Amino acid sequence: MTHQLTLEIADEIYQPLAEKAKATGQSVEAVVRDCLAASVNLAPGSLLGRWAGAFASGVPDAGTRHHEYLGQVLYDEMQGKKDD
Repeated sequence: MTHQLTLEIADEIYQPLAEKAKATGQSVEAVVRDCLAASVNLAPGSLLGRWAGAFASGVPDAGTRHHEYLGQVLYDEMQGKKDD
């Protein structure tokens, strides 16, 4: 879901946004969206929560042991092991 906002922005704020937009090839709106998203400091992985339980993994304790499983995969990758 998205929401539309209308903002009044002073020239001294708008001009740097416009310059950044031009330099990056983005619209001013996209630059403002990125700035706003960065300013709310979303916790890492917080957007993944909406996917919890959306897929059957076949691993009944994945919700409580996910750190162990991720750690094991990382360890295996560092050891050069392949998952076949």
